Amino acid sequence: MKTNFFEITKSTFKWRGMLACFIGDLLICTYLWQKYTDRIEFTKALKNVKALGGFNQMTPEFSNQIYILLVQTLVVMFAVILIFHMLVYLLYHFEKKSAYLYIKCLVYVGVPGSLLLGISGLFSGSTMEALFIVQGGLYLYVLLGPRHFPQQKN
Repeated sequence: MKTNFFEITKSTFKWRGMLACFIGDLLICTYLWQKYTDRIEFTKALKNVKALGGFNQMTPEFSNQIYILLVQTLVVMFAVILIFHMLVYLLYHFEKKSAYLYIKCLVYVGVPGSLLLGISGLFSGSTMEALFIVQGGLYLYVLLGPRHFPQQKN
């Protein structure tokens, strides 16, 4: 990997880093979407709530409305996160220190988080979770790159 950093320009690395982080954003959104919009799991969770004494007289229509609210909330949350991250990536491209620090924090959390989720996915047989091992490698690439391309003070 060391030779890869020396063969590319700083600008090329920044584009690759932004792409790697954006792929991570999409992977996380896809994972959360699959996990929380599964209608069967949602129904199980509602049954557990009913068993604990909450919403004893919930109608199927009300249950459907809660599910629709969950889906709409996820869509809005994903849109806000993706727009915010694209703004951060744009500022990173223009070498703003705040964006650099944000991405640095993102990959410091993303490397171990992705690798742990990926390893658990290997044991549970989840292909989606196993993809996080690859994402952990991409985050590691982004984490190690700035050591070869020092950040200017802005």
